[in-house]
Amino acid sequence: MRDSKPVIRYFVSYAKRDSRLKDDLLKRLEERLAIAKGYHFELWHDGEILPGERWHEQIQAAIARCQFGLLLVRPGFIGQRVHQRPRIAGLCRQ
Repeated sequence: MRDSKPVIRYFVSYAKRDSRLKDDLLKRLEERLAIAKGYHFELWHDGEILPGERWHEQIQAAIARCQFGLLLVRPGFIGQRVHQRPRIAGLCRQ
């Protein structure tokens, strides 16, 4: 816990070409999450993975730590990139 507030971690998955949409969504979400004064919300996204790190393991570890995840989905997202499937499966595990 941070400042004695429970920490709620969340993950966002998005196509790089949707970075602006992701930023807009997260700005709006953060404004709304701020209403929940009794909690501290922490965002994780794959932009935090450093070059050379094992991205799959980093993503799976982050998903395991998160209470919820957001998928920004556009037509063709699911079939577009095979490496997205583990993220989706990890988010749907519970």
